[in-house]
Amino acid sequence: MGVPKLDPRPAVHVLADSAAKERLLRSALEPAFRILPVPRHGLEPGAGEGRLAVIDVDLQDVKTVMHVKGMLPVLKSLDRCVFVVDRHIKKAMIQAHALGATNIMFNPVHDLRLVAMLLGDGEGAEDGSMESLGLEGPVAEAAKAASAGQKTLLALFSAVTAGSPVSPQAVEEAGRAIADNIAETSLTNWLDTVRQHHEGTFQHCLLVTGVAVGFGQLLGLARRDVQRLATAGMFHDVGKASIPLEILDKPGRLDEDELKVMRSHPVIGYDAIAGTPGVSEEVADVVRHHHEFLDGSGYPDALEGTSISDLCRIMTISDIFAALIEDRKHKPPMARADAYEIIRGMTGKLEAPLVAAFRDVALKA
Repeated sequence: MGVPKLDPRPAVHVLADSAAKERLLRSALEPAFRILPVPRHGLEPGAGEGRLAVIDVDLQDVKTVMHVKGMLPVLKSLDRCVFVVDRHIKKAMIQAHALGATNIMFNPVHDLRLVAMLLGDGEGAEDGSMESLGLEGPVAEAAKAASAGQKTLLALFSAVTAGSPVSPQAVEEAGRAIADNIAETSLTNWLDTVRQHHEGTFQHCLLVTGVAVGFGQLLGLARRDVQRLATAGMFHDVGKASIPLEILDKPGRLDEDELKVMRSHPVIGYDAIAGTPGVSEEVADVVRHHHEFLDGSGYPDALEGTSISDLCRIMTISDIFAALIEDRKHKPPMARADAYEIIRGMTGKLEAPLVAAFRDVALKA
């Protein structure tokens, strides 16, 4: 009985969201590579073979993106990870970078070019860069800061889900980059960039952080205080890491049971980070109390008046505004002027002088 001959070809994992895409990738790769499917539950960290991957999926589909995000720690550890995207969809290109792409190939797939990318001869190394996406100047800088912010949020949410320690330093650095970008450009540029290239809870957190930073800058706060707002904004919804996606991404109104689960996120987030070295008490307080109102009608602790910190009062306004103007598949963004009118109508719940000062943030910044 003969010994099976070892296949000398390098292995590559292939992930596609249709049989047609998978056949196309196999046709391009099989002369030079052994094809390994992506296991049902994702790639295993430290897998002995298969340090390469090619991914061709719809990066505009939320469920697909969340599935790939679940494999992000492993994708980041690969030697090469090539994403196949459409050239004209800039959002998909930037999403691919956020998901760990080392290279991007534009459709249609070119066999020799794809093989060259995986073998790492440098061909195509610039495909999908911010410059090649047509993003320059303020837009490119905002896109870079937003992409870095999303990666930080993903790491933060993953740590909370796994019960692992969070990294306050990474969160502070991401918040600082956002604050610097808004100071150098504008809040409008930040909002437009985030809504174009990011989705769901991460989009919301990045919008809240930007709005809070813009508010702090307009109020003339010191740089260190604006940084506190940025850090608090990045942390504020960390408890949503434990909320089921079917509730977080539900297109319609939540029922009473779902609403109860959703309203648990401030306490979950607070319990996850309170007492963590490097996370200040005031930031932990924002995580727990950013849904409190001055009249005691908020949650989870029904705080009133002076029991609510100044940082929370700013963050609550920023959070409401960001939620109204965010762009989701089931909800187009509300006009900023209309969103401000809703906030202005929340008499007794929000601090009136802050609401008045927020007008220029909402309409002009």
